[in-house]
Amino acid sequence: MTVKADDDIEVKVDVTAGGNFTATADNDSSGAGNFTVDSGATVTSSSGNISITAFEIVENGTLTASISGSVTRTETKPVTSTTTTAEEAEIDQGTNSTFVQDFTSPTESGC
Repeated sequence: MTVKADDDIEVKVDVTAGGNFTATADNDSSGAGNFTVDSGATVTSSSGNISITAFEIVENGTLTASISGSVTRTETKPVTSTTTTAEEAEIDQGTNSTFVQDFTSPTESGC
């Protein structure tokens, strides 16, 4: 089963595919197109894989692939530079700590 939309795809009821289930929201690459599985809904692939590509994927329900299948989620929304910068600052703060150096430094007297 293949589902394509230029905007959002919202699964509100149980859906079962006999083979692969492939969903592509934002098929026109405009930056608008989320894939959502509503609470209580299940997408099942009884003998294949589940592949979802969307700007954002919201799983309030369940995605279930066959025993030999897999579930692949690909979000196409870009990572914002402010998020990356904030994360980098936290990492820098942790790696620039001088605690170990201060604690083991032989120049401190009276320890």
